[in-house]
Amino acid sequence: NTDKKMIHNILSRGVLRTQLLAKQNLSLVKGNVNVVAFQTCQFSAAKKKKNGGPRKKFTKKEKDTFGPLYAIRELKKRSRANFNESFDISLHLGLDPRKPNQSIRTTIPLPHGTGKSAVVCAFVPDDMIDEVKAAGADMIGTDELLKEIEKGGNIEFDRCFATPEFQQSFKSVARKLGPRGLLPTAKLGTLTNDVVEAVKAAKCGPVNVRTNREGNILGSIGRITYTEEQLLENLRAFLVGIADNKPEGAKGAFMLSCSISTTMGKAIHLHPKACDPGSNFFMLEETEQQ
Repeated sequence: NTDKKMIHNILSRGVLRTQLLAKQNLSLVKGNVNVVAFQTCQFSAAKKKKNGGPRKKFTKKEKDTFGPLYAIRELKKRSRANFNESFDISLHLGLDPRKPNQSIRTTIPLPHGTGKSAVVCAFVPDDMIDEVKAAGADMIGTDELLKEIEKGGNIEFDRCFATPEFQQSFKSVARKLGPRGLLPTAKLGTLTNDVVEAVKAAKCGPVNVRTNREGNILGSIGRITYTEEQLLENLRAFLVGIADNKPEGAKGAFMLSCSISTTMGKAIHLHPKACDPGSNFFMLEETEQQ
């Protein structure tokens, strides 16, 4: 019985090797078959996945791509969450961020915003404070605020704008604001002389995007409560904004794949041509592409 249990355990783990049999001097007869006679053979057991089963194969229908309007309607129909889900977009671009001039980091204004109210802080001269507040700024930056951030205080704003004369003031807090994308820079349009217009655009709900290590871009284009027309206009603005910021070092195909999803829903893949502003089929449905 001990020998049978040992053979069974070895077989269930994967490979039965002759060295193990020889070391234990095992001789087990089962159904007139001597196990020792098969010392030159190796028995392989089927390997099981750690997650408890074989990988699920996707059906052909799940691999299909669809037009933007169909995808938005389908996601709204599938929504079962009891909160206001966000519409998220995922782009896989033909970029390698490890190489120079092959990364994207920008801010894209959306016609109808993302549905999230951003807390805006503005560093402006005294004569511009009233104008900035009227534009929608929630906080006015001061030297005391920067000192609190430098000491480890809470950062209570989502967007930060400043005029160029305040650029030197951020040296002491650059390491705290920089990783969060809150450090005003000319590249992001947050260090500008026209802070009033920048604040107005920020209150409309622009989305900050940047490529990750795999060359993907993730972002939000609205909420489940938005109408189909609002989501389509936001999607168009998002894709055009990405295309307008195409890096100089990008070579070959740029828009490789695109999918949209809700917070708790399954993603739907869009047709690559329908997501490429340079294509004649941009924002068209699948039936029109055929």
